Amino acid sequence: MNQISIDISRYMEVKEEKGASRRKDALKYFFDAVDKESEEIGWKYFDKKTQKYKKLKPINRVAYSIKMNMVFKDVEELRTFYSECRAYQLKHGSFSRRFYGGFHKQNWG
Repeated sequence: MNQISIDISRYMEVKEEKGASRRKDALKYFFDAVDKESEEIGWKYFDKKTQKYKKLKPINRVAYSIKMNMVFKDVEELRTFYSECRAYQLKHGSFSRRFYGGFHKQNWG
C-alpha cells in the first residue's frame, strides 16, 4: 500500500499582517494594556440618557492611534511613554490613569 505524506507545516505557520509597522505594534501594546486593565477592574460609567451604569467599552483604537500619532513623532517616544505608564502602574496601580492623564511629560516622582 502506498502511503501519502502531507506536509502541514506551511499551514501552521503564523503569518504576520501585511503592512504591519513598528509604530502599529507599539500602539497595540498600549491598547491591549488599557483594555486588559478595564476588563480586570470592571470599570463602569454612568449613562445620563438611560440613568444606568454601563460597562466601559474597549478603547477606540482608531481615534487614539490618530491622536497618539500627532503627539509622538517616532517609536522611541512611544516606548518612553509606555515605560512611564508601566512605572506609574507599579507605583500607583493604574496604567490607564497615566495613559488618559495626558500625552505630555510629567514629573510625578
